[in-house]
Amino acid sequence: MIRNIRFILFALCVSLAVASHAEPQISEPAPLLDTELVGGGALKAKELEGKVVLVVFWATWCPACARELPELQRFYNAYREKGFEILALSLDKKAADVADYWSKKGYTFPVAMRAGSIREAWGTIRFTPQLVLIDRKGIVRVKYVGAMKYEQLEAEVMPLL
Repeated sequence: MIRNIRFILFALCVSLAVASHAEPQISEPAPLLDTELVGGGALKAKELEGKVVLVVFWATWCPACARELPELQRFYNAYREKGFEILALSLDKKAADVADYWSKKGYTFPVAMRAGSIREAWGTIRFTPQLVLIDRKGIVRVKYVGAMKYEQLEAEVMPLL
C-alpha cells in the first residue's frame, strides 16, 4: 500500500514538472517575453503586440536551418511592413558564434539566444528548425518542424495578416 502511494506521489510530481515546462500548443497564448538580442539591444514583448510573429528555433550547426534562413529573410523583407515579425531563437551555446554567423549572412530580423526564461516558457525543443506562427492576438496558430518553404510560409501567414 505504501509503495503504491509513493508511486502515485512520484508520478504526480513528474507530471507537474513536465506540465510546468510544457511547450505552448496550437490555439493557446504564446509566451512572448522581453528578449535580449544577440549583439545588444532588446526586443520588448509589447513591440510584438498586434503583429503576426514567426518564432524560429534554429542553430548555426543545423543544415536545414542554413537552407531556410535565406528564405525567411526574403519573406521578412516582403512582409515586415504589413505587420509581420520574426524572432529567431538560437540553440547554440555561445552568443558570439551566433552574432558572427548572423553578421556574415547579413540577416536583419531579430536574433536571440534560447536561454533562461525563454527556455522555460517555450519548453523542450527537440529538432531544428522548429517554427511557431503566432497571430495578431498572440495565439499560436501553426507549429512546424523542419524547413518551411517560402510558398508554405506565405500560405500560413497571409490569412493572418
